[in-house]
Amino acid sequence: MKLSIVLVTYNHEKYIRKCIESIIEQEFDFEWELVIAYDCSADNTLLVAEEYRDKIKNFSISIQEKNVGVAINFADALARTKGELLAFIDGDDYNIDIRKYIKQVAVFDNHSDVVFCFGNGYSYMQSSGKTVPYYEDALRIPQKFDLEYYYRHNVIINPTTIMCRTSSLPKQFPDFYFKYNNVDWMLTSFCALKGKIFFLDEALSCYRIHDKSITRTTKSIDYLLRGKWLNEQMNEYLKYEYDWFLGNNSWYNEQLTYEYVRNREYRMSLRSALKYFSGKNKISVSQLRYFAATIYSILFKR
Repeated sequence: MKLSIVLVTYNHEKYIRKCIESIIEQEFDFEWELVIAYDCSADNTLLVAEEYRDKIKNFSISIQEKNVGVAINFADALARTKGELLAFIDGDDYNIDIRKYIKQVAVFDNHSDVVFCFGNGYSYMQSSGKTVPYYEDALRIPQKFDLEYYYRHNVIINPTTIMCRTSSLPKQFPDFYFKYNNVDWMLTSFCALKGKIFFLDEALSCYRIHDKSITRTTKSIDYLLRGKWLNEQMNEYLKYEYDWFLGNNSWYNEQLTYEYVRNREYRMSLRSALKYFSGKNKISVSQLRYFAATIYSILFKR
């Protein structure tokens, strides 16, 4: 089996049909399978997915009896896959290039040092109906780079275009993987330990943003606190080789300061501000001005 496509879904009844159709419409010149990771939706997502059981040769569904979250749901589906390569897509997103998988598979066939590939595409803002490029300035992203570059330049990965070598993933995920939903960032980190990351600057898929997206339903303070915790866990997992990045929580402490002020939790905001100013990075004058202006704006321009 050349490629396993893992479709992660939860409450995607309205969208999953378009997602699966965008996979069926693909051009393939290799054997592939579709594994649906179903996380016990409260709607008819499973019924819609089952419609395709007889339409796709290699088709299976990993079913959760209760809602377990993205990380566990994804890992359980991953255990079912047979492909040399893995591609990921969420049930509310869809492919827009019918040669997406062929193009990405070719990257791995032509670059033996590449273990992870992602591409360009579009973001669809459901509330406004607008479609915008996922990367406004894709030229700033090199075609091939390593984990150090990924961390140093904080490269944002287009999640609906991810493909990787199965062999680049850990045989067993560390415990912290199952406690946080930022699966894309963790997968990129795990894979890049084994080789290079490749950016395919072509519009491959569309990432849907709506009110029920994970990034829209996660509380800001909780999200930031768990992000700090994840950095610490990954730092230990990588034996502090990238401590200059993972051990530096300046960005999280800065953002937490703003959020605590918004919530009028001033004691916590002061604590976060002190951590921000005492962090490993030296705060420049321009950063200090921005920090002060942001605090002023939150307090007096509500």
